[in-house]
Amino acid sequence: MQFDTAPWSNGKPNRLTGAGFGIRIPIRVRNKIFRKNWSEVVLGLDGTKTEVAVTAGFWNKCSELRSVEIGNWLIKHGKDRWPKGRPPRLTVTHVGGNEFILTA
Repeated sequence: MQFDTAPWSNGKPNRLTGAGFGIRIPIRVRNKIFRKNWSEVVLGLDGTKTEVAVTAGFWNKCSELRSVEIGNWLIKHGKDRWPKGRPPRLTVTHVGGNEFILTA
């Protein structure tokens, strides 16, 4: 299954380290695919797999996956800046289980 997503930032992202970035998972997708017993997901970024923590807040109002690796990927692909309220669209492919691939 593929779904669209958008980048997320905490309002003060660090473009040198990649900190303060993530991707927003739509609530309907979170509820359909993600499992509450997952403490992390495996995210493929340009052929490299990275583990991304699933925080307790993910199941409340903050359905973002956040990591420095995601931030660095967004920067590399020029997806780290966007007009207010108009983030670029990204694609996530659910490979199976807790494994996903992010593409620009």
